[in-house]
Amino acid sequence: SLDNSSKTELNWLAIQAARKHNFKRTESESKRVIDLLALVALRLAISPNKCPRCKGVGVIKSKSEYITCPSCNGEGIKKLSVMNLSKVINVSEWRARKIWQQRLTILLSDYAIMESDIQDSIYRGLRE
Repeated sequence: SLDNSSKTELNWLAIQAARKHNFKRTESESKRVIDLLALVALRLAISPNKCPRCKGVGVIKSKSEYITCPSCNGEGIKKLSVMNLSKVINVSEWRARKIWQQRLTILLSDYAIMESDIQDSIYRGLRE
């Protein structure tokens, strides 16, 4: 439902999950960079950005056929740019590209696994 109490709890759980990875940071990076990355990953997992070109479908019509959307590579989701990631977590673009973007992918993969496990549990619960 994403009311205020569930948002607070989800944020806390996301931060705890990210901290378990023991991601290293440089001395010049904020102590909150891992927490910020966790919140970015949570936001992307809950409400991914639809691709503006294909409107989240993954394909576009070209003449008389449908082709894979070149903007999102058929995923229907516009990924967070390195520049925006660097601004949000307050690191250099180089560090965002080489270090933090891969860590964001790790967190998003963790969330996808958790979501799949939840869906399986709900499905099993409904069948019983």
